Amino acid sequence: MNRKYLFLALTVISLLTWQCTGSKSLSRKADKLQEAGLNEEAADFYYKSLQRNPRNVDAKIGLKQTGKEILESLLNEFYKSYSAEDHRMAVYKYREAKDFQDMCSPFVDLQIPPYYNDYYEESETTYKNDLYEKANELIYEEKYQEADKKLKEIIDLDPTYKDAKELASMTTAEPMYQKGVKLFEAGKYRESYAMMKRVIDQKGSYKDAIDYRDNALEEATITIAVSPFDVSNSSQSQIAEKINGSITQSLVNSENPFIKVVDRSNTEKLLEEQRLNMELGTESRVQAGEMLGANMIITGKMMDYQVSSVPVQTSRQPAFEQIKVQKVNPRTKEKYVATEYRKTYYNEYSGSRKVTAALQYQVINAETGVVVSGGVINETEMDNVNYATRKGGFKNLYPGEFSSSLGGLMKEGKVITSYQAKSQLQSKFTSSKRELRSENQIRADLAQKIAQNIVSKVHEYNPEL
Repeated sequence: MNRKYLFLALTVISLLTWQCTGSKSLSRKADKLQEAGLNEEAADFYYKSLQRNPRNVDAKIGLKQTGKEILESLLNEFYKSYSAEDHRMAVYKYREAKDFQDMCSPFVDLQIPPYYNDYYEESETTYKNDLYEKANELIYEEKYQEADKKLKEIIDLDPTYKDAKELASMTTAEPMYQKGVKLFEAGKYRESYAMMKRVIDQKGSYKDAIDYRDNALEEATITIAVSPFDVSNSSQSQIAEKINGSITQSLVNSENPFIKVVDRSNTEKLLEEQRLNMELGTESRVQAGEMLGANMIITGKMMDYQVSSVPVQTSRQPAFEQIKVQKVNPRTKEKYVATEYRKTYYNEYSGSRKVTAALQYQVINAETGVVVSGGVINETEMDNVNYATRKGGFKNLYPGEFSSSLGGLMKEGKVITSYQAKSQLQSKFTSSKRELRSENQIRADLAQKIAQNIVSKVHEYNPEL
């Protein structure tokens, strides 16, 4: 026989032997437990024995005997509870008996006389009716959590019982609905909106939750006008417009349901007439808010805007190329290969661009004229490039310094052969970044950074706190 198949055959035989041996061992332990009158423990071992080997006849006989006695005991307890009209106990004892019967069914057939099922159905019906009546009483008393437990027990027994599912859903929705109403009446419109939204998500059109949600949203919504920022020169106006536009766009795209933004063209026109700026007093701010139909106005003044650029420049940099040179040992005349370093050059390109800006801003409650947030934001955005090229490749290049420009192979100079130094040099050759971002691109990124800072303050503001 092929050694491979012989090994597989022996493995299968070994596994079967282990299963049979394990099954018999468990069965023998079960026999001893049964002799000691420990039927439940014995049944457990017979069951495990049959899981190992379903053809174990002794284990089947043992499980049949002990299982029958256990089942009869459970049914007797059920009948006692049924006779005493303890319907809850009767229901769960019968279900325990059914579970035991089902567990044993893959190996042995244990029978429950049909009349027990009739008694069970009678007890279950009575018990479900009692639970249902009690749940309704608890709902009337607004004890929703207790009612929910009763209803879920009914559903576990009978998922189709009357309107138990509907009531269970209501016992969860009603407390949230009532809390949402109280929050609305207390002027906590944002929290009321969130609570009513939960009710609707769970229950759909529950009572007048939709009306409360919509009214709460209307009351909680802040309408924001973003004022054009004051500038001192034309270069500041470029970044100011970018910041202004980024704030508006971020607010418009926000998932915050409580924010609306006044159309920018209307804002500019009305504020030009009003000549709103950072220095206006409370009355003027309130008046501007009324004109715009806004609850909040964002104003700002550019304090500084600077651009510094170093164009990409080329420089010729020294390096050493590692080469293999064949030599002859003058004493032994044997040939050998030596590692040497040859002076060479590569072209390095580097440049940078940096944009800095400072914006003084205010977020004003247009209904009261109060500044709810403000300050000076200083931000910097920069970009740089640093890469290298060389004809002839770079895999064997090492950084270093020349102490003499004469000669080919290194006679004078310093080569740096460390792994880190070589990796840093080679990263310049493999860099894919070869161009600086334009001033417009960097300015836009800087504007977005400043805008997000202000927008985050708007999101943090809650007038109901």
